[in-house]
Amino acid sequence: MSKIVVYTGVYNEIRFVDQMIQSVLNQTHSDFDFYISDNYSTDGTSDVVRHYASLDRRIKVISPPSHLSSLDHGQFLITYLKGTPCSAAQFLGGHDLISADYLEKMLEGLNQNPTAAIAYPKNAYEIDHDNKIIKKWGSSPQTIGVPQPFKTIMTLLTLTYNVPLYGLWRYEVFKRIENHPRCIGGDHLFVAYATCLGDLVEISEGGLFLRQATGVGDINTYQEKHLGSVRNTGEDFIHQLKLLSEMIDTISQAQSPEMRDAIRASAILMYISRHSYYVTKEEDRRRLFLDPTISAVINVLVESGGVLRTMLDQFKPPAS
Repeated sequence: MSKIVVYTGVYNEIRFVDQMIQSVLNQTHSDFDFYISDNYSTDGTSDVVRHYASLDRRIKVISPPSHLSSLDHGQFLITYLKGTPCSAAQFLGGHDLISADYLEKMLEGLNQNPTAAIAYPKNAYEIDHDNKIIKKWGSSPQTIGVPQPFKTIMTLLTLTYNVPLYGLWRYEVFKRIENHPRCIGGDHLFVAYATCLGDLVEISEGGLFLRQATGVGDINTYQEKHLGSVRNTGEDFIHQLKLLSEMIDTISQAQSPEMRDAIRASAILMYISRHSYYVTKEEDRRRLFLDPTISAVINVLVESGGVLRTMLDQFKPPAS
């Protein structure tokens, strides 16, 4: 494996786009194509992108048919790249940076771990507008050796700082994930889909620098920026849980129907415990727990505790 596709979407990134492009062009691993999709910038970003494209043939400049929300713009890029000949794919935000050895070290990680779906860096940082490090991002779940269905469930329940999203994706995995989930936290579900097909592998070398986000101070502004509109958070959360349920069904096919019900119910209840904090309105929370899918899951969980314990016993180390 050597050929990589790096892809990014940009919109009004005039302050940072030059640095971002240079961080890619300065890579020690030079066998890549760099797709930059300009989302109809109005601040001069387009001129900077076209200038670099005139200097380096590896840069390919594209645009969607019209201006899109950031999530739809990302989906446009993912769909566009599905037929691109390469071995691995790398996403980078229009204002973010990577160390010069980043692609080299992530590619080594994929090559050295045949089961890896994504190789991501241990060294990931949040930076401010002046490139000053604000904090080091927390650990993400490495899944080598973790059996299914726990691999995917563990990813969903422990993924806080979504560093694997910015890791190097094995192309065979990347092209099999059709759509980025259209909901709050869809990027976490996107990475979880990858664990249905392979492992997350943490690499100790290489650095990722993610720019401090602006304009997303609360859940409504987050939705406006990423989804293009504000939606009911209760309904959005139910949508997430249904996507989770479908994912659990996929990775639990080897289990009996009773065991699969227990796994699904437990995963959904734990997901609710962890993520329902953003469903703040009482009527939305009531709608959540009265939804037929969720109430049925809770009933299954109550009835299947013994089945789940039996399953967990299978993974206990043998008595000495």
